[in-house]
Amino acid sequence: MSSPRWTGLPAASPPPPPWWNWFAPVSGTVYGGGWTISPMRPELQTEGHVAECLVTLVIRADLNGWLGTGHSDSWGPARWVATCIRNAFIEPLLMSIISVRELVEHDKFVPPAHPPHGSASGHLSCLQPCRSAEANGQRGAGSAGMLGQLDKEYWSCPGDSGLRIRGAHYLQDKKKIPAAGPVFSLVAADLIETPRPMTHIAQHLPSLRHSSAGFSFVWQVMIPGPPYLSLISTWAVDVPEGQRSDGLLDTSHLTSTPFDRCLARFLDGTDKDRNSMFKLIPNVAKGSWVIKQSVGHSPVLLGNKLKTHYFRTDRYMEVDVDVASSSAANTVVKLVQGATRHLVVDMAILLEGHTEDELPEVLLGTIRYSQLDMRKSQRLDLDEQVVSSSAG
Repeated sequence: MSSPRWTGLPAASPPPPPWWNWFAPVSGTVYGGGWTISPMRPELQTEGHVAECLVTLVIRADLNGWLGTGHSDSWGPARWVATCIRNAFIEPLLMSIISVRELVEHDKFVPPAHPPHGSASGHLSCLQPCRSAEANGQRGAGSAGMLGQLDKEYWSCPGDSGLRIRGAHYLQDKKKIPAAGPVFSLVAADLIETPRPMTHIAQHLPSLRHSSAGFSFVWQVMIPGPPYLSLISTWAVDVPEGQRSDGLLDTSHLTSTPFDRCLARFLDGTDKDRNSMFKLIPNVAKGSWVIKQSVGHSPVLLGNKLKTHYFRTDRYMEVDVDVASSSAANTVVKLVQGATRHLVVDMAILLEGHTEDELPEVLLGTIRYSQLDMRKSQRLDLDEQVVSSSAG
């Protein structure tokens, strides 16, 4: 096995180093003793059942560094050592074992039936679903019909995905209602490998550069590396004549429905406003109990949990979420990343309503990733850019 590097204690040399020197990088080595596969006892095997076995990984970790008893008297160094050992050794080994279990277990169970596709009815917003996307089963962006760089077999629109969101009187009764279909049409998905974590990636996307959609909403999940990956979902709408100014979306006309008012406040607001509104509802439709519990299905305001960047131009709004900014989120993503080829994951984004005139909530967009192969990432031509002007 490879020898990962971790940030821990310097090499042994009494007396113990002072606190400020305990963060020097040191090599640690993991020795693989191999995998053992043990069959089930014959008396426990039953006819007609899938054969099972016990898979065991034997390893020895040489952590190097200074791990004497002296560090146990100080909580700070001890905590740092435990964190480093977990991040560098325990978690990667655990992920490899879970991936093996996922491969064995996922075909045993019947996933829930996929909810029907759907789109929001017109009274939810003055904006209109992207015409060519509707004509092609939500597959194209504007008249250009670009699908993004990720193969269509890995992504689709699950409609309302059976979700429940805040109702019109939620501030008083705390009741949620079944969601209608999303207002924005799903038009593209990309899985991009970048040389470094990259914000405002929409300006380089071919699917957006060639799109004739009236307005697009781009969501990037920045996955730590190396390799550094960007999972990008793009939704779009057509903008009616009455809501346009110089051919572009005019937020001053977004006043007729709760969703329109939420969208206008989000587009024109500060990053603090946006952090308090941008909401994700995840759902693992197919996957192991471990991953379902880790991901959960509760709504979360991502900007309050993770470092989030916002970029608005006259053609699109981009939201970039940096997974590396939270150790907890990083751990969950590592867990899911190792098993994506056996998962079906639905994700819905919406804007949280804070006042009565912004309720009921309405889904902005939804996407389903089905058995996504993270090895299918592609690179972008960073010299090509979308022609647009910044709007805030």
